Amino acid sequence: MAIRRPQGARRPQGARRPVLPAGRRVGPGRASPRERTLAGWAGMAGACCYSWYLAAPLFGTRLDPTRAYVSEFAVPGSPGSAWFRIADVAAGVLIILLAAGLQRSAVRPVDRRETVGAAAVAVVGLTAVVDGLHPMECAPSADPACRLAEQAQPLMGQLTDLHTLSGLAGVAAATTAMVTLSRPRAGDRPRRTGVRPGQVCAAALVLLAAVVSVLALTGADGVGVVEHLQLMLVAGWVAAVSAMLVGSRRSRREVMDRAR
Repeated sequence: MAIRRPQGARRPQGARRPVLPAGRRVGPGRASPRERTLAGWAGMAGACCYSWYLAAPLFGTRLDPTRAYVSEFAVPGSPGSAWFRIADVAAGVLIILLAAGLQRSAVRPVDRRETVGAAAVAVVGLTAVVDGLHPMECAPSADPACRLAEQAQPLMGQLTDLHTLSGLAGVAAATTAMVTLSRPRAGDRPRRTGVRPGQVCAAALVLLAAVVSVLALTGADGVGVVEHLQLMLVAGWVAAVSAMLVGSRRSRREVMDRAR
């Protein structure tokens, strides 16, 4: 049965009716307003835990923040290492809850890109859990023996290391989420500009990750600063998405209006 517009109502200029398979209708997501709010607050708490490394000076760390990887703060035996590992696990679990809320809040019929985006957010959370449960064994920026052992390891050995794999997967998943969740759904009114904030964040994240890789391979200083910026970008994006989920109070009528 076709959706009818009230008499006198006009379709916004430039808006298109989404093409849906027969028998399918546009409707609100499965999540209730309470579930969306809880998922959003979980995501914001996860973003805070994801940024826990900013509190490293409060624990009396001896690592140089301009040269040390963020993961070095969680090395067993380092000041406050247990708190950093707990923060990683907590951030991961909370971000996974955010991903579940995003999936359940998607407007039906669910766009495949929204499903991919929510899954990518869940992978970001999963990699944070892995980092917390499997921290680095030593701090290469402060331990010469650790640094020599890391440099002596072949490239393939470094790429198969669990901690390295989780870091690469986290960046790839965050980039995927930023791109897929920023793209408009079918029938959405096109923006005046073709560039969206999520796409800008994704490009910046890829650029920062590339700079981190170059600095790590060359042994130059500044890898810690760039990685800090990279993680702050991810945490900021997670917080922004979470805030949007908390602020979403779309009624069924408003959702149906998207198809008009």
